[in-house]
Amino acid sequence: VFSAFQDNIDELDEKDRIGNSSVYTAAKHSLEKFHPGKNLKFYEITPSFLKRYEKWMIDNGHSVTTVAIYARCIRRLYNRAIRNSLAKPDEYPFGREADQYHIPEPRNIKKALPIEDIKKIFTYQPENPGVEAYSRDLWVLSV
Repeated sequence: VFSAFQDNIDELDEKDRIGNSSVYTAAKHSLEKFHPGKNLKFYEITPSFLKRYEKWMIDNGHSVTTVAIYARCIRRLYNRAIRNSLAKPDEYPFGREADQYHIPEPRNIKKALPIEDIKKIFTYQPENPGVEAYSRDLWVLSV
């Protein structure tokens, strides 16, 4: 698995896809910390392995979003291994069935202000023409 990660990272680097390469590098390092040692075979990546990895990630302060990103990297490499006959399709650990690992779906919390609040900021008349006005103007300029 680790060599599959490195092969994929090298391919991404050759294509100047640095952002994707850095994500796969981070996922590889995380998995290496979770499973120390040089060898990790695709058949060892089972639903229970992935559930333990997810718990370990959360226990070590990673967000559900990070868990999902890294799990998608592993899933992509597993799919690629199946296509290249390096893994067996019947051992595929991902899916929505009860005996498969389901990649968590992080909640997307909306961070945008409601339009009514934006209007209040635009029409606000500061009591202090110095700091308040300057801060409001900077915010309006950034929108």
